[in-house]
Amino acid sequence: MGCTHWDTANVYGDSEELIVGTPEYAKKYFEESIQKLGVDTVDLYYVARIAPTTPIEVTMNFLVEHVKARKIRYIGLSQPSPATLRRGHKIHPIAAIQVESPFGRSIEEKGHLLETARELGVPVVAYSPLGKGLLTGQITSHSDFSDTDLRKQIPKYAQENFPKVLELVDKFKQIGKAHNATSGQVARLLARTRR
Repeated sequence: MGCTHWDTANVYGDSEELIVGTPEYAKKYFEESIQKLGVDTVDLYYVARIAPTTPIEVTMNFLVEHVKARKIRYIGLSQPSPATLRRGHKIHPIAAIQVESPFGRSIEEKGHLLETARELGVPVVAYSPLGKGLLTGQITSHSDFSDTDLRKQIPKYAQENFPKVLELVDKFKQIGKAHNATSGQVARLLARTRR
């Protein structure tokens, strides 16, 4: 297929299940993940949605056990705060972090996540480079989201914020038009260069 990076987070599965950030939960779903994938070792294991009730040190110690057991090659974090990235990296090198692109722009502010990642030498992987579909041109108003659409639950995509979102989408369209490209192509280029 030509694709070498597959995100198989269990949050994409049954939405009826409650996701809890405990070592017991992580152990159960880690074992299920490697069984579903049909592998003995996960190349890069991301902690997606770091649980605020579980210290990152607890999570990292759990993952380090799996690295030592050769069930995980590398550890990644999704959307960590700069402090969480530092604390996790102190326990074991973080191989990569995931950040939302292009709508997660606060990560570029001084003292924030990208600066911390650069300082620690941690690569950045952008997820949702097409802005959760908004840069495809298919969504032109908040009412385009169905009642069951997860984006309706995300505060930055709320009705009152939607004009700002559309302003940003329009900027991507303008840049694309000036360079004979789509807004999606501009977003993908941005995701590749903002490391």
